[in-house]
Amino acid sequence: MKNILPILTIGLFSLPIKAQEQEPEIKTSTEHLNFLNNTRKAEIFKEKKIPINEVKKNIEILKKQLSVAIESNPLVYTYAQRYISYNWLPKVIGISKYYFSLFEIKAKKYQVPDELKYLAVVESALNPTAVSPTGAKGLWQFMPGTGDNFGLKENEYVDIFLDPVANTDCAMNYLKKLNNRYNNWLLAISAYNCGAGNVDKAIQKAKSSDYWVVRRFLPLETQAYVPSFLALCYVFNFYQEHGIEIPNFKYSFMKDFKPIVISEDTNINEISQKYNTPLNILLFANPQLLSNFIPKGSIVYTLKTTYH
Repeated sequence: MKNILPILTIGLFSLPIKAQEQEPEIKTSTEHLNFLNNTRKAEIFKEKKIPINEVKKNIEILKKQLSVAIESNPLVYTYAQRYISYNWLPKVIGISKYYFSLFEIKAKKYQVPDELKYLAVVESALNPTAVSPTGAKGLWQFMPGTGDNFGLKENEYVDIFLDPVANTDCAMNYLKKLNNRYNNWLLAISAYNCGAGNVDKAIQKAKSSDYWVVRRFLPLETQAYVPSFLALCYVFNFYQEHGIEIPNFKYSFMKDFKPIVISEDTNINEISQKYNTPLNILLFANPQLLSNFIPKGSIVYTLKTTYH
């Protein structure tokens, strides 16, 4: 679960959904992005204004492209403006080139909407080693109990919760199951955050299955969760129109890396040399490796071609 901060809302749309004076915000840790360039903490947030009419126009375009229902309402606008104001956002968009190739393949495998990839940005800001105060781990922030049900395991050498492929497989599978339960992606996404039991209770209290009616009966963090996701759907599709320049990230997970099943006990240095993958790149691609020792049967991701 994420930490919550108040977020000021600018209620400028003349639409049925009204924003409160303060909306909950999901607090995001972004230290893992510092390798892309230096970030001074004093400049983490600098408020930027985005044209309301432009957002409304672009969301109408998105409605035709997305399977998940997105609305032009004050909440989505508020959260979109908030994300665009973070100076770490360009870094996340830059590194998404690496992870989204994996997420898109898995979305097709499980026949779920491609845009679910943006949910990992809400969950972890694309940090594969993210660990929440409640113990949720990985790109998609699986809790130990839920992860165990989907086959995620860990020992002193390998933590499959942190494996980008395994974590993504479980997330897409779980999201599909939740949508089968609710037949509503916004409710399914809410359940991914707070659990199906809490969503069921909220539906009963609201006497409705309309997410925007149910939302106020959900836990505070979950009230921030779906608007954050929808805002990121917007931001990732239209960031260029708002003057955001992104750093170039060299690699793509699916294009540049291949899985290797380790046939005998070995270590990171030996794998680096054997598969011509520089140690720093090998460690980046394999956050699941917890020690230098790699036991037999482990899956390791190495470069497909010789590094130059």
